[in-house]
Amino acid sequence: MFVNDQIDRCAQWWRLQVARRCNLFGEALSAGLLIGALLFAYLVAGSDQVHEIFRVILEPAEPDWAAIAWPFLAAMLLSALLFFSYRWMVHDHEQDELTPRWARVVAVVAPYLVSLAPWIGGIFAILAMASDATAARETRGGLLCEGGPTGRGHVALTLLERLESHALAGVSVVGAGAVLTGLLLGLATRDRRSAPGLVEFLVFAAAGLVLLTQGALMAALDWQFIPFFKQIGPLATGLLTAISLFTFAMLISWIARSSGLPAYMGFVLLLLAYWGGATILEWASTQTTDGASHSVIESQPYDVRRAAQTWLGTSGGRSGARTPFLVVSAQGGGMYAATVSSLILSRVNEATNGEVDRKVFAISGVSGGSVGATLYHALALGGCDVADREDVLRSALLDAHLAPIIGNLPSDILRKFGFGGFEGNDRSDALSSSLAEECATLETAFTEHWDPGGAWSPALVLNTTWTATGHRVAFSPMSLREAGDGTLWSFEDLFAGDQTPRDASDFKPRMIDAAVASARFPGALPPLSLSVGGRWFNFGDGGYADASAVSTALSIYQHALGDPAFRRAIDPRLVMITFDYEPVRVDDPDCAAPGAAASAYCTGGTAFKDTWAPVSAILGVRQILSGQSITRARAALKDGEVAQISIDPASFGIALGWRLSQTSYETLSLLVGRPDWCTDAVRARLTAAGANPIMQNSCVAADLVDLVAGRPPS
Repeated sequence: MFVNDQIDRCAQWWRLQVARRCNLFGEALSAGLLIGALLFAYLVAGSDQVHEIFRVILEPAEPDWAAIAWPFLAAMLLSALLFFSYRWMVHDHEQDELTPRWARVVAVVAPYLVSLAPWIGGIFAILAMASDATAARETRGGLLCEGGPTGRGHVALTLLERLESHALAGVSVVGAGAVLTGLLLGLATRDRRSAPGLVEFLVFAAAGLVLLTQGALMAALDWQFIPFFKQIGPLATGLLTAISLFTFAMLISWIARSSGLPAYMGFVLLLLAYWGGATILEWASTQTTDGASHSVIESQPYDVRRAAQTWLGTSGGRSGARTPFLVVSAQGGGMYAATVSSLILSRVNEATNGEVDRKVFAISGVSGGSVGATLYHALALGGCDVADREDVLRSALLDAHLAPIIGNLPSDILRKFGFGGFEGNDRSDALSSSLAEECATLETAFTEHWDPGGAWSPALVLNTTWTATGHRVAFSPMSLREAGDGTLWSFEDLFAGDQTPRDASDFKPRMIDAAVASARFPGALPPLSLSVGGRWFNFGDGGYADASAVSTALSIYQHALGDPAFRRAIDPRLVMITFDYEPVRVDDPDCAAPGAAASAYCTGGTAFKDTWAPVSAILGVRQILSGQSITRARAALKDGEVAQISIDPASFGIALGWRLSQTSYETLSLLVGRPDWCTDAVRARLTAAGANPIMQNSCVAADLVDLVAGRPPS
């Protein structure tokens, strides 16, 4: 009897003093609402891409109220959803005298803290964006003001100053939204013990409608709503997507709790079903192929050397003179890389009256560089029905291509559970379709974009990474097997004679499809997944292997020049369009100076060898591999054979992503330079330390113009 009494007392003490308090604490963090909301606010505030989106909203001289209203309303709905979900799922219980004081405080404060997270993140994002604008305007002692004849008073400076002045208004609007949201939520819940009322019903109904439309209907009916998403912009689309995903998570949590399981078990089961369901559906879809034998793309009759020789005969060389032979590499970097690569090529082309189109043999692109090279190529083909290439580029590059990517995320997830079947347009297809709207020529079949005998435009070699091996596999009109070192292939090299990946009729990539496949950065876009002969092949962003695209360009360049007769007939250049490249000199004398920052060798180390050093290496692997490729190319070729145009977007706060503001576009447009800005006086200053990079790029472009025009180098 005594023992049983003691056991009962211990059990009661455990329930009241330990288990109950632990449950209260667990409920305060149930479904990750509190931590998740704070993390969401932190990510919004610290994201360079979000800063870029706010630039788009705040840079017009007059407010675009539609661009402001859509995110404002979406943020209010998200806040209300977070607020009522927190009360319903976490603090929907009676408090008594045993409830700890901290739990009572959490019960009052946490719902408002959770609900206002989007607004708090927005305020700090605008402040960070304004700080970026101030730093960009002052970078390198007024670099932009010295940028060529039109540099002083350039529109980029005007826009940067406007962003600084509009930041206060932006913070005021977001702050007012936060206050208004808090007041409305307080009024709607002034009697905390009342049953859910009309407001709660309307909020949950609206959230369910968003999930139904953006998730299930889009997945089942394959609706992409690209024009709508682009119209409301990526910020409003991102908030609606957050509403969809949160509503879906809340539904799973409710099902788990109704079944007597902890909420987190619902997410565990969801992940297992997602991974398992996707695998089963993918496997089942491969069992329906007809077994016919086709190649992935049409047969490639040329390898690099033979294609170069054929190209030489039709490239329009001058009688008695060596023919300029240019191979270009376009480094990756999202939309800013697309802007830089397309602008450089277009301006050199304009300065040569279109001759450079016939003197560039191939363009090796990665990620955004592939997109820019493909846009340039579409214009070189005479597409888009315009006279001014830069007008088309401006329109294409400043469009809201990020919005369809974000907007298709919920339907992408639901397709993995079989909604509408496994096949359907995913986020990559949404980006391709969005870009194709800018120029119909982008929809040209990749196999038809180039003919070495026609020599009317460069060959596109758009790199992806074979994720299983790390090898480079490129969309290319030429076989690359012989040009590479065993780690470079074209798709035809890899799949020649094999069964077509899942439904032969479906894998006929357009130019823009190949470009986007090269840009499938993890998280943003799903990898290209192909099933051939029962085997799976996955191809991701080309930057996994080499974000600079220089390795492939160098292989093509060296293999073409391996024929002595061809080498004697040409004047070759490897043109590298790069970002943030800083050569490393282990014997750099400046490293001895206090606080030296002359190269990565001087400043790249850390005393935290077991902690931060490996993390730093992992985070910086793309830049590290790019730098290695560029350094090797410079070492392999003579100085006169290399032309390098280098941009530093990071100094101007330009984001790596798929949404570009006019401010960033105009800044990049100036940093690229123009061939006509390179005068004799400018050249005389290029040898000085700290020479203006705008002028350096301008003179590199001018040298290319002289090369194509047959003028002696300056």
